[in-house]
Amino acid sequence: MDNPQATDGELGWLAGIIDGDGWVGVCVETEHWYRTGHNTRQKSIRTEVRITNTDMGIIDHAAEIMRKIGINPYIRQQGKTKNGTKVYDVSTKRMKSVAILLRPLVSHLAGTKRERAQLVLDFIESRKANPGVPNPAYANAGEEPGRKGPRTIRPYNEEELDIVERCIDLQTRKGASETTREARKRDLQKMRRKYHQLSEVI
Repeated sequence: MDNPQATDGELGWLAGIIDGDGWVGVCVETEHWYRTGHNTRQKSIRTEVRITNTDMGIIDHAAEIMRKIGINPYIRQQGKTKNGTKVYDVSTKRMKSVAILLRPLVSHLAGTKRERAQLVLDFIESRKANPGVPNPAYANAGEEPGRKGPRTIRPYNEEELDIVERCIDLQTRKGASETTREARKRDLQKMRRKYHQLSEVI
């Protein structure tokens, strides 16, 4: 028997929940990786679709529709409200899963959520097409032993960082502090510098 497919009604319902109680977008995270004598921190960009609600029935129904679309979402308890009500969310973060989820939903979304969803899809498509550059850690045959990472790395290019910047602008609430805005700008500037530095090596 074939797996059940999400109906137009279910797609519309899920899009409505995302519009009202969901989050779609990108964020900049700090990753850690280690090699002998080094503790390296680097910035990475994560995509995510998330729905948060205090009604577990809504969370379960959203997860059921997501599975029909073709992804396996993650459900967890986020904490509690001030009056003690449990808060749950259902989410997916892997780029492949985010793309599978958003493609049939984007036309059902409204307002900035729709714009953000399309930008996330554009970012994912650009990442898929990004061929990467040789890892400079392998350029020196006398390099000390230890983890060097993959032989090809994929720094975020100008197109991708422009998409991320536009998406973050749409995500940022009006009340966000100037400190938060400046920190995000600095992160993206560092990524741009890294891309240009690596491009000059090859």
